[in-house]
Amino acid sequence: MTLKIRWLKPASVILPRFFIRLVAGRIERSHGEFYMYEEGMTPSVVKVIESLDMERLKIGRALGIQLPTGVDMMVESGYGPLGTLWESLNGSAGLTPVKGPDSLKNRYVTEDIPFGLVAWASIGDAVGVDTPIMDSLVEIGGAIMGKNCWKTGRNLKKMGLEGLNLSQIRAYLENGERPERST
Repeated sequence: MTLKIRWLKPASVILPRFFIRLVAGRIERSHGEFYMYEEGMTPSVVKVIESLDMERLKIGRALGIQLPTGVDMMVESGYGPLGTLWESLNGSAGLTPVKGPDSLKNRYVTEDIPFGLVAWASIGDAVGVDTPIMDSLVEIGGAIMGKNCWKTGRNLKKMGLEGLNLSQIRAYLENGERPERST
């Protein structure tokens, strides 16, 4: 596989950024004066993140790519001990002191939704993987920003993948050559 799949991998995108939508009230009320992982990563929030990660892994499998789990990436990066996502996050000496963003107008919202989640969910749609968690977070993030992220974000058309089927998308990821669109 070429580097064209790198957007499916980063733990930094999976873990802290998408849960920002779930703690939006805390961010706005505290202006960043709270500990993002210590106070923001509750068991319920972690369940949503785990569901999001499962959708990402299913997209990878549909594309024939074995992706590491969010926990595996955290452990590999030295951010947490091996275990469940909850155990890894709560056992992370490096993440515990991290404070939250001071507003919702930061890259965790303005970049990661339109350029991360929209891309993932769009690829999921193209390869037949349901992404209800990703779709919901795109909608919530769009409402927060007052934008239609499906139109403004990295969708299939902007990635040059509109109209391609699963085998054509796989071929593109493997060799970098964009095939003719299906008719």
